[in-house]
Amino acid sequence: MLSVLENLIRNSVEHGAAESGDTAAADLTVTVRLTDDGFVFEDDGRGIDADRDRLFDYGYTTSSEGTGLGLRIVQTMVQSHGWSIRVDPEHDGARFVVSDAVTSVEPAEASVAWNKQ
Repeated sequence: MLSVLENLIRNSVEHGAAESGDTAAADLTVTVRLTDDGFVFEDDGRGIDADRDRLFDYGYTTSSEGTGLGLRIVQTMVQSHGWSIRVDPEHDGARFVVSDAVTSVEPAEASVAWNKQ
């Protein structure tokens, strides 16, 4: 699960944080919270400006410097545990919903603020 979260955080920072030189949205907050059957990972970044149907495709990227592997790796790891992952299109930033990942931990919420320097 740690690798899933690390890759989602990396994706948020690389694609959700402001472009360099854009001081209007230099901060990014990531929130992870448990649900009844898994967890939600979300950020308050600029949102997903990509083809949502292709986000998890091998090699798909919207960045000239990207590899298109990050979210594919996340999906592979999630599915290897028997879980499922989807994008919530109603969220302003990016929100990934992982289901079928029943935990024995009490629901909680944690946020991490990212300040792009």
